[in-house]
Amino acid sequence: MRLTKQQTEAIIQTVTRLAGIGAAVYLFGSRLNDHAKGGDIDLFIESDTQLSLIQRAQIKMQLESQLGLLVDILSKYRGAVATPFQIIAQSQSTQLEI
Repeated sequence: MRLTKQQTEAIIQTVTRLAGIGAAVYLFGSRLNDHAKGGDIDLFIESDTQLSLIQRAQIKMQLESQLGLLVDILSKYRGAVATPFQIIAQSQSTQLEI
């Protein structure tokens, strides 16, 4: 996984503050490949309530500002039926933990 401890902490703290304490954050995409170079940060956020477009934009903008990297956000609230893309993203992800 190509995230530093500081990047992981910043992601978890920002998501928790803006999406709620029960939100789980998963990393998927190219940042999971230790041999790849570059790439944006793809995050899948699972929360207790549906995140609004504003909340997702706030998370994206704050993380891009803090990390200096592009961030893509995919979100789902617990209890909602997952889309095929959400199922694939979550199945190929790693949960971020401090």
